[in-house]
Amino acid sequence: MKFDKVSTVPAAIDRLWNFMIDGQAVSACMPGVEEFRGFGSDAFEGKVRLSFGPISMVLVGTINVAERDQASWRVCMHAVAKDVRIAGDVTATFITRLVAKAADETELWIAVDAKVLGKLGEFGQPMMKKTVEKYLGSFVDNISAALARQQPSVLARLPLDDDRRNDMSEVLDDDIDVQMEARVGRHADKIPDWDAFPASRGYPELDRAQIRYIGAGGSPKIDDPGTLKPEHFTLSMVMQPVGKYGASHAHEVEEAFLVLDGVLTVGWEWDGEVIVARAGPKDMVLHATGRPHGFKNEGFGPVLLSIMVGKGKPMPPNYKFHPKTHASELSASFGAAPGKTAPLSFTSDDPRHKQMASYFVRYSQQKPQWQSAGFARLVYIGEGGAPAGTFRKDLIVLPKGNGVRAYERDVEDAYLVLQGCITVGWEADGKLVEKRLGPRDLICTPAGQPHYFRNDGVEDAQFMMVVGTPNPEDVKFGAR
Repeated sequence: MKFDKVSTVPAAIDRLWNFMIDGQAVSACMPGVEEFRGFGSDAFEGKVRLSFGPISMVLVGTINVAERDQASWRVCMHAVAKDVRIAGDVTATFITRLVAKAADETELWIAVDAKVLGKLGEFGQPMMKKTVEKYLGSFVDNISAALARQQPSVLARLPLDDDRRNDMSEVLDDDIDVQMEARVGRHADKIPDWDAFPASRGYPELDRAQIRYIGAGGSPKIDDPGTLKPEHFTLSMVMQPVGKYGASHAHEVEEAFLVLDGVLTVGWEWDGEVIVARAGPKDMVLHATGRPHGFKNEGFGPVLLSIMVGKGKPMPPNYKFHPKTHASELSASFGAAPGKTAPLSFTSDDPRHKQMASYFVRYSQQKPQWQSAGFARLVYIGEGGAPAGTFRKDLIVLPKGNGVRAYERDVEDAYLVLQGCITVGWEADGKLVEKRLGPRDLICTPAGQPHYFRNDGVEDAQFMMVVGTPNPEDVKFGAR
């Protein structure tokens, strides 16, 4: 059976292309998808529930990207799936092609060539064709809606010159307050998601909950309305109960674990040998790009950690040792056979130990760099800390009563409060808007927005400052 669908999507062709090659984004738009995970950049597996009249089926299978050609705006994928309950198999080839119609309008061509075998093939083709066409229509509608949610704010799109901005000062003041509040993530408002990672379903030993602040990290739930839009990095928290572990996996970019509560065991794997280290509160491990790593809670209480991935929309985790594909004992040891696990040595000449040690930051060992503006920096990622890949990260110690004057960057920066309270302000056209943040609250300030921070609380404050570039700090902070 062959199906064709041509639709117009209100988006520029390059913007739609970037969306269509994002597996997580596309899967979130597909009706009936219940599970979706990636194994590498071009291989995915998942589960989708479809209904043909009164008959409901659950297809489980794989998708492989055979071609991704931006020059012709064309993607070709092959899918294989089956429903074991009614003994049916489906093989299909999907081809999508984009054609620019206007600056912000693109035609999306979808062609499907499917073969249906077994009892699935006994359904009437007219019914199947009608159902598939309905699903394709909903799929395109969901893509348009998802792109619309990614549009910049109304204010950001207004072609205002300086005179008009002055004329609209009161409106702008109101709007910047709304915009600033929209960039704040309050810890008390977050609901832990115990089903954030589809690959963990059915494996209680992998139980953990995610709290999303910026983007979705390794979770496919990029459409969470309570999550801030990511640019150069994602930031979330994960709570892991005692005795649970995270299966060994790798990312196409670096991933940072910052322990907030408890003690976390992390392991890096090299060809069946694993080096492990334990990280306590305010310790950080930056997992190198492509390095298989896992983590487990071997302590006495739950572990809460902040996780960052150095890309706004990373690919799904590439699992190396997962209980679905490997023996449970091997998965729980991150791929190490008996006798092949060693503790991290910070003095070893072994290049594996030296590499992992260079990515491990202990809070107690970082020397504060006091700034003339009245605060201290403890470098976590960047010169003096772990090697910077796509972003920088400092722990800021801000004594009570101190603060800095407004500054701006050409990239976003985020503050995650660890201790005490801070007041953050935004400036626009002579107007000031301020928000007060407590422990585990976050604010992400966009590029070009003047902002400042101060501590008018009753104790010294500590917060993580994350900057969306690996380049050295170039802001000259001044005391407020």
